Amino acid sequence: MKLSDLKSQNEINTDTFNSLSPLHKDVVTDFFRNLDKEDGTILTNFETAVDKTAVQYNVNTDVLYNYFDNEVEAQLGV
Repeated sequence: MKLSDLKSQNEINTDTFNSLSPLHKDVVTDFFRNLDKEDGTILTNFETAVDKTAVQYNVNTDVLYNYFDNEVEAQLGV
């Protein structure tokens, strides 16, 4: 599964995403916007976007890391 399969027209349509609270949905959506703005390697971009988005919304970075862990597990059927 590709990221573009999960995210179309800036809208994510997965069970994991849909189970999030409205605030956390905004956090995840803005994470992808922040990720698109970054230059560099994907790992550096990912970490930077997580940090920037967490600060922007005043949430713990675990909100994003837990979302991605759950999303990966759901996509892999774990």
